[in-house]
Amino acid sequence: MLDTLINIDTIFYRKKDPLITHKGVYIYNDIPFLEPDLIDKQNFLYIPHWAKEEYLERSYRTMLQLDVFSTITPEIKIDPANPLGRNVVVTYHLVPAKRSTFTLEPRVTNSNSVLGLMGSISYSNKNLARGAQKLKVSFTGGFESQPLIITESGAESRIRKLNTFEWGPSIQLSFPKLVPMPKKVWATFSKRLYPSTKFDLTVNIQRRTEFDRRLAHFSYEWNFKQGKMQEWGLQFVNFDFVRLEKDSVFAVKLDSLNDPFLINSYADHFTLFNGLVYKINTQVPNVYNKTIFNLVVNVIQSGGILNFTGLGSNNLSEDSLKQIFGVPFAQFVRFDNQVCISTGLTEN
Repeated sequence: MLDTLINIDTIFYRKKDPLITHKGVYIYNDIPFLEPDLIDKQNFLYIPHWAKEEYLERSYRTMLQLDVFSTITPEIKIDPANPLGRNVVVTYHLVPAKRSTFTLEPRVTNSNSVLGLMGSISYSNKNLARGAQKLKVSFTGGFESQPLIITESGAESRIRKLNTFEWGPSIQLSFPKLVPMPKKVWATFSKRLYPSTKFDLTVNIQRRTEFDRRLAHFSYEWNFKQGKMQEWGLQFVNFDFVRLEKDSVFAVKLDSLNDPFLINSYADHFTLFNGLVYKINTQVPNVYNKTIFNLVVNVIQSGGILNFTGLGSNNLSEDSLKQIFGVPFAQFVRFDNQVCISTGLTEN
């Protein structure tokens, strides 16, 4: 009672190999639990290359990284049609892992002998739409005792009551490819790209004696490799929005301290930034190098999109800070560079 899905003549053009034709036969019951195109992206055994152990290990490793199989069993046999030839038949026996899980995580905190209770409940799906998409939806909440930021005597009391209540949901979604990307374009990309796309949305509400704080965070980023040594990370959108409603007594005491750092720590703010991370590491497995070069470049800019679109140009705060939706937004450009060079004969 097995059906056979045949993937015929998926053609890839490369600089070194004039023409490589991939052919795969996928045997499954009912609807396949994973898209055959995605499985083919993890297979590095193809004509005209030899069936090296390195390619078999690489295929096994990339399939394992998808985290959707409970068992991966490769089987290699001599080609029965040509037993004296140099071709072999490789079969992967793939058993799907459990797709959905629910998790409950209670936590107890102890701060100066005052207990707090926190907990989270989450739902995870490893293969949301038969493409190894990973979804995690969680809700976190609880209450605990925290020291007051400003006290009457200037020193916090040894005995504290439960004064902090916190809760909020979060959603995380990831793809083993670059999203959005047309399927025809994606098929022409190298298998050694090892791409991933991540979305992250978090909302948090915190209530304390001194203030109520609402926080929202969202990020959207790509990660992929270039060859064996280079890696790229692109942060298209990454924003944090914080809004506070301070108690009147707390606001007066905070201003009386005249501490810019403390005042800014408890002020409304909005940060929208984009970033680029580039890494290069000449340390390649199974290769002897006398000199290893490792470079990490991180470039982040914030406020550029808001300034370019003019959304915050005509809305200034009392401190002449540009605002959006009545909240000041951050503006900066930051460069982080790390360089490491090591010499000597190294075996990896």
